Amino acid sequence: MTRSLNEIPENDPLNKAEQKIIIDAAIAENKERPGAVMLVLNEVQGKIGHVSPCMQMYIAQSLNVPLGQVHGVVTFYSFFKTQPRGKNTIKFCLGTACYVAGVPQLIEKAKQMLHIELGQTTPDGQITLEEC
Repeated sequence: MTRSLNEIPENDPLNKAEQKIIIDAAIAENKERPGAVMLVLNEVQGKIGHVSPCMQMYIAQSLNVPLGQVHGVVTFYSFFKTQPRGKNTIKFCLGTACYVAGVPQLIEKAKQMLHIELGQTTPDGQITLEEC
């Protein structure tokens, strides 16, 4: 995780004016409301598509809450993503029946063809592989 907001990657939404406006608006609208952390994260996730580590730090500082609280919410709920997702998502069921039916082989083939691992997105931003 980023150690400070002085180390924000170039492609992070905090470095894009139109996306930072969305983050700031979510914070301003919800700062004084009960459950502000969840409300802000939910709005940011819905409008931007993910909540990067830098965004988590920025939200924590803006709401004056510990970073661990924000990070805890992001990592607890599977809805929240910390990286941009692809335009298309391929989800692989890892339940017992699917596993026995051969899903591991499908996963390996997809990883081989796309040159990414589960949880990653192709460099062109088109496909994300996930497990469910």
